[in-house]
Amino acid sequence: MSENMNNDEQNVFELLCSYMDENDIKYDRKDEDNAVFLGVNGDDLPMGFGIRVIDGAEIIKIYSPLPIVFKDDKKVDGALATCFINFKLAFGSFQFNYKDGTVLFVMSNSYAGSLLSKSIFHYIIGAAISVVDRYNDRLAEIANGDMSLEEFVKSCSED
Repeated sequence: MSENMNNDEQNVFELLCSYMDENDIKYDRKDEDNAVFLGVNGDDLPMGFGIRVIDGAEIIKIYSPLPIVFKDDKKVDGALATCFINFKLAFGSFQFNYKDGTVLFVMSNSYAGSLLSKSIFHYIIGAAISVVDRYNDRLAEIANGDMSLEEFVKSCSED
């Protein structure tokens, strides 16, 4: 099979799985959703990622629910912290759910009109892991009351 393929969803999904297999990345495959799920050990917190080829939209979406819950007294800090991070990011965003205090990282990449190769998966997976790993521990510290919002902003300004 050629590394460059037609861009219909099934071919893109097969290209993703081929990339994962060739790089010995352990993952769970969900063919019915054109999705894979993997776990990654970061510098401090474990991270879970889903990667999905979205039918009909020509989009590859990678997402990571953070294992963090902001309690009511920390929700404003969580919302402000995720906004601060998002202002700094070129790709992807942290989505803060104010109702339940959870955080989800999401990055999407359109492949419409593109000639894909496996290198796109190397890029998006690496970029997503890097961003989540850079900020998940500090968000957890805010949620747990171990870091103030002001300390968080200062630590991010030093990045």
